[in-house]
Amino acid sequence: MSSQHEDFAIWKDAELDAALDDLLAAGVRSGDGRDATPRPAGQGLPLLGRRRWPVPLIAAAAVIATIVGVVAIVADRQRTAERRTAAAAVSVSDGVADVGGVRFPVPAGWSVAAYPRDDVVVACVAAAPSADCAGVTVTITVPGGPTLPNSFDFPVFGDNCAPGDGKYVQVDTSVALGGRPAIHYWGYCTLDAPQAHLWMLLDRSLAITTPRGKWADQGALIAAGVDLRTWSRQPGPRLIEWAEASEAVSSTSER
Repeated sequence: MSSQHEDFAIWKDAELDAALDDLLAAGVRSGDGRDATPRPAGQGLPLLGRRRWPVPLIAAAAVIATIVGVVAIVADRQRTAERRTAAAAVSVSDGVADVGGVRFPVPAGWSVAAYPRDDVVVACVAAAPSADCAGVTVTITVPGGPTLPNSFDFPVFGDNCAPGDGKYVQVDTSVALGGRPAIHYWGYCTLDAPQAHLWMLLDRSLAITTPRGKWADQGALIAAGVDLRTWSRQPGPRLIEWAEASEAVSSTSER
């Protein structure tokens, strides 16, 4: 005699199908009230007979749950990919670019190209747009994705300055981008050094940057003309704070 309990024996496909059919039938019968009479202990449902079903049914349920989970993950990844594709769609009409719903003016003689990178779209606005962007960069977070990290601000604060430089930063807190509250930083390594500019929404969802000593006027033109009315990302909580020490250093400070 085999020592293996019969409920743990390996089931054939036909047996498992039959057990699932029995369970579904039993659910229907008990659910509609036609066969809900209590039965004496030890007496099974008529449709179940002597079939062994509890353990294989649990295994089947686990398999189904796993499949459902995998399908959900695949569907979520597909939705994320679709959002990224939509966020990187570019069109230009009458001197105005539209990158995933973010609209802004394009300087004369320049064009736009978009480069998806993880959870952001990097739009290069330049005479010859490229991934390393010799022009103004508009960084747009994907709707539903994370905000820009704190490290995004570092270049304008003088990370590229030589050791011993002052790393000066000026701040304008009265600006807006597309009607949403924003901030404008411009930083330089010494008082007479070239400046780098950064305009950023206070919820860190969109930023406009210029390289040190170049394209400041073009960056200002783009920042002033940003239109977010067709952008699907809704405003988030304020993530940027600032402090002013005294009138002498209210707009200029050393970092």
